[in-house]
Amino acid sequence: MTRLSKAQQLADRLRHDPTPVTTLEIGEAAATIYYLLDLLEELQEE
Repeated sequence: MTRLSKAQQLADRLRHDPTPVTTLEIGEAAATIYYLLDLLEELQEE
């Protein structure tokens, strides 16, 4: 499973499931956000 699909799964779960998220899931989501920000920065530099 790719990083983006994991992040999408977590986002969907946060919208529809009242189960609390784990610290690990929060960390994975944060890592994905930073990864996407890096990609965006690279695209803007081109």
